[in-house]
Amino acid sequence: MSFACGDSQEERFESARAVMVALQPKRRRPGETLSGFQLALARLPTRVLRAVIAGVRARLPEALGRRWQAGGFVVLGCDGSRLECPRIPSLEARLGEAGKTDSAPSIWLTAIVHLATGVPWAWRFGKGTASERDHLKHLLGTLPAMALIVCDAGYVGFDLCRQIMAAGADFLIRMSSTVTLYSEQQEPLTRYREGIVYYWPDAAQKRGDPPLRLRLLRVVGKRKTGTDPYDV
Repeated sequence: MSFACGDSQEERFESARAVMVALQPKRRRPGETLSGFQLALARLPTRVLRAVIAGVRARLPEALGRRWQAGGFVVLGCDGSRLECPRIPSLEARLGEAGKTDSAPSIWLTAIVHLATGVPWAWRFGKGTASERDHLKHLLGTLPAMALIVCDAGYVGFDLCRQIMAAGADFLIRMSSTVTLYSEQQEPLTRYREGIVYYWPDAAQKRGDPPLRLRLLRVVGKRKTGTDPYDV
């Protein structure tokens, strides 16, 4: 259902069911209702679902063909969203409030998708107060070889960058104005376009952690208010 089209769970279920019937016409028909499918799904042990996930991911490189890589990288986008849930007592007790007082219960969903095709790769969810950075840390073990993670400024952080590099992946993250980077040579920001920088915040220095050697790109983009640089 995660890969099927539809604006609701019911529509995605119908699409996924139709595909299964077409692919396996001689097999027993799957259930006819979303509620019945969810009840059957809840009875499955977690190891079965993990096996299905591993099988789907293993097929994606071949299924996506030439679009799997771009410039030698598997380019994956990562972002998170807060999703409101129904106001029922069980969800209110379990999820609590994540926004304003008396707000609806919500979950935070962080997803990694293949950017060239929009195909989901991995995802993780938690309470509405969950951290999308922590979610990405948990998902690093799912990344394919030659992965390049693309994120917005919400993912800037020394520990996260270090863990992505330790996982053997690369990243392209939009920089935040609150981040201090050390360059190898002095150059006016008005002329700076790219170069090697070192990410070494005070907390990392006090812990004795070595700096991260990174490449900073300054891309000039146009807005309604004029021309502004974007640092990644």
